[in-house]
Amino acid sequence: MGFSTVVAFSIIVISFVMVTGIVVSVAVEKIREINDAYRTEKRDLLKDVETEYEIANINATGNGLGYHTLEVVLRNTGSETLEVSGFTLLVDGKIYSFSSNRSTLYPITSALLTVNNVLGDTGTKHRLKIVSENGISKYASYTVG
Repeated sequence: MGFSTVVAFSIIVISFVMVTGIVVSVAVEKIREINDAYRTEKRDLLKDVETEYEIANINATGNGLGYHTLEVVLRNTGSETLEVSGFTLLVDGKIYSFSSNRSTLYPITSALLTVNNVLGDTGTKHRLKIVSENGISKYASYTVG
């Protein structure tokens, strides 16, 4: 009886050590995943804080056919480099595609965004919204000249 008790106890201890090893290895992996997610969130928050830009100038020219061409100068006043293709441009709530003279907007530089065939002719007032790729929005109003 003494020998079988020692064997049973040994089996239980070995099983406990194996289960503990498995649980610890899974827990360590999950902690690493949580840490990576925290670092990514921190990086994104810093990017949001460092993203700052302004609408420096708006020029809208009517074509006499009920549409106008819109030219917007964006100036990067933050410390984050911005991809121009990441911006979304809305006029009166409608998304418009645009062309730009730059693909990347470095700090303290400007880009000219041009939108053709925007609804509204000379004398009409419009609301402009520009959203960066990380959600920072800027608003402006303009009148077509």
